[in-house]
Order: sequence, then C-alpha cells, then structure tokens
Amino acid sequence: MRTDGNLQPLAIAKVLHCSRASVYVYCKSDPTAYAVKPPYTVPSMMKIAPYREEIDGWVNGQCKIRKNKRIKMTVYYSEMCLKYDGFPVSYAMFCKYIKRAKMLCEENHFPHLRLLHEPNECQADFMYFSYYDKSGNLLIGECLTVSFPRSGMSYIQAFPNKSLESLLFGLQSVFTHVGSVPSEVWLDNDSTAVRIVRKGKKMERHIISRFADFIGRYGIKPVFMQPYCGNEKGAVEAAVGFLRRRLLVPVPAIPDFAEFNKTLFIRAEELNDRPHYRYGFNILEQMRTDSLTFHALPSPYDCNAYLTAKVDSVGRVRLHGKAYFVDPALHKQTLNAVLSHDRVRFSRADGAVVLDCPRLSGGIIQDNIDWSKTLPAFLKYPATLFFTPIVRRFPPALRNHIATCQPPDGLKTLIAELSALCRTMDIHAAAEVISNKVR
Repeated sequence: MRTDGNLQPLAIAKVLHCSRASVYVYCKSDPTAYAVKPPYTVPSMMKIAPYREEIDGWVNGQCKIRKNKRIKMTVYYSEMCLKYDGFPVSYAMFCKYIKRAKMLCEENHFPHLRLLHEPNECQADFMYFSYYDKSGNLLIGECLTVSFPRSGMSYIQAFPNKSLESLLFGLQSVFTHVGSVPSEVWLDNDSTAVRIVRKGKKMERHIISRFADFIGRYGIKPVFMQPYCGNEKGAVEAAVGFLRRRLLVPVPAIPDFAEFNKTLFIRAEELNDRPHYRYGFNILEQMRTDSLTFHALPSPYDCNAYLTAKVDSVGRVRLHGKAYFVDPALHKQTLNAVLSHDRVRFSRADGAVVLDCPRLSGGIIQDNIDWSKTLPAFLKYPATLFFTPIVRRFPPALRNHIATCQPPDGLKTLIAELSALCRTMDIHAAAEVISNKVR
C-alpha cells in the first residue's frame, strides 16, 4: 500500500484500522517503502516566476519608505489580480514570497555593524522593579542603570520613583563611587531630562534647564538616542535585565533606600569581578583602568528642586500629581517646598518647617496626613467629618465606630481622644486602641 498505492502512513492506518505508530514502525523497517513520496507537483513559487521581477521592484520601493506609508499586501495582491487576468498565485504563497523578499531587501539596506565604544563613555537607563516597604506593602520602584560598555561594568541605584531628582542623584552617586566622570552619557529621550518638540517632519530636543546645569557642572556631553531605537545603547539594555535578575530577585524589602543603594554598589562589583564573556579581561580591573581616562570629579551638585506651592481649603498641597496634607490652619497660604528624590519638606516664609515626609510615589493610594493636626480642626463642628474625604482614610473598624457615635458630644469626644493618641502612634494603632476600649 505504501509503495504501490503511494498512501501516507495515516491513510494506511485508517484503511487497516490500526494505530499510526504501528504503520510508521513497519514503514521504517523497509527503507525503500518509507522513502516513497507522493508525486511531485509544480509549486506555486514556480508560478510566481513570470512576475518575479515586477514584484521584486515593488518590494525594493516599499523598503525605502516609512512603514506607515507602505501599501498593504492585500491591496497589492488585488491590483495584481486585476492587472493579470487569471493570476495563478494564491494569496498565501504571495505573502510568503513578499515576506522572504522583504527580508533580503532589508538585509541589503540595513547591515548590522558592531558599534565602537570609547573608554570615557557611559550609558544610562531606568527600569522598574518590585519591592516591599517597611510596612510590608508591595510597591513599584525605579532603578537607574549606568553601564560602561567598553569594560562591561554596570551599576544600579534604586529609587521609589522616576524623576529628574532621581536621575541627577543616581548619576552623581555613580560618579562619586567611581571617583571620576566620563565625557559622554547616552540616554533615551526621557521626559525627565529632555522634551521633544515636533515641527512638521523636524524634531527638536530641548534639554531641561536643571539637567543642563548638571551636565555643565560635570562636563558631560549628552547623546540622545533616536525614538524607539533602544538598540543604539544595547549595552545598558542588556545590563538592565542582567542586573534585575541577579540583584533584585527575589523581591527585596527596602526599609531605607540609602543603605540599600550602598549594598548595590558592593554586590555589583562582586558580580562583575569576572572575565569578560568575549574579550577575556577582568571587567572590574578594566573599569578601573578606563576610569583613569575620565576627568576629575567636581564639587557636588544640589539635586533638590525648590518650589512654591499653595495650600488649598482643606490643608492640602499638590506637587507632581500627589497630594500632601499639611495643616488645615494654613489654608490659602503659600509654602516653600524642597523636593528631593525620596523626601519633600514644606516650610513657611520665616523658615519654620511645616511638614517633612517621604515623597509619595507609586500607583496605590498613599497619604502623609498628620492626624494630630488635622483632627482638631473638626472639634468645633464634628458632624462635618462625615462629609469630607478624610473619613475614607480611616481604618474600617474606626469608620464603623464613628458611624455609631452620636453627634455632637459623642463624636467630639472620640475626635479629641483620637487626636491625642495620634501624637504618639499612627492612625491604625490608635484605631486599635479605641476598638479594644469599646469592647
């Protein structure tokens, strides 16, 4: 059946009502039978031969223009069917040939060449990672990865958010640890450092003034990549995944970012104290040799942002999309704000500090309410607490207890007691004390 009838093993198994595996075993025992194939038919690739020169010219023309300006293969196939009555090539085979021709065309137009990197060059990029804060909440942070492609050395610095302050402080920390400053830094077109303005087909980059001051202080030439071309700085892109897998897995617990970043420097050097995978030299030793070509480290740059902000009617200040609760007694006043990569400080015009708290970040709801200052504002009219969004920030048990209090005396007593407890503990601990007392 296999030799005389040119049947495939699956068809033989159906005729004989046996398993296909058994048919394969018998076919393999007779090499001549197993080698028999169905009669050879003329493939569609031979049918496309008369039109090959025309199609290749169309493909070469398409590869020279932008992708959003190209004609779809369905449209071109319809045109060929209309142009040549009885076009013999199927659409599937037509697409297969076009795809193969495009690959050959792009290989001819865009060869891949290895970039040469000077010793005094570094590349920087942000990456996200997960971590647990000191309260056990799972948050998303940002790591600044700085890579030196000539030696293959890479460092990372962790931050709770992605901001210009994080970029400046991270670069300054790496340069201080190395002891010298490279001449160039390659970056993405990140909004933290540069703004892109498009005027028709032209694209202009406007470097943010504070970043321009930073690179002027350190004598660095910024080199920005083309949009959506991360392969231009492939060294740091590879280092992003490598260091995330080696230094940030499993999910770390970070009670203090300053101490955690010190350990990241040590662990990165231990990790890179090994031979280079391609050239064989020791990565750490080569980095120390390359750093001799860097220029001297200048005096530290002040990476903080100095702003002014107005307190709204409920005692809240908004900075970069985050709300910071200060003192309701300061409503409609203007405060001075000092914004660092991890903290924010508000002060009055006379220099008195009103609030000094961690900088809010991440996608979850966070707050920095000083309950000992916020709650006394409701002692005069305690019933208004039910109509403010502040009551939603209370723990569920405390909200249920407030709902059972009789205004105004019972609610006023509860607010006074809660305000006194919040001077020495947080709102969750104070709510637990009040719940135990009610029980």
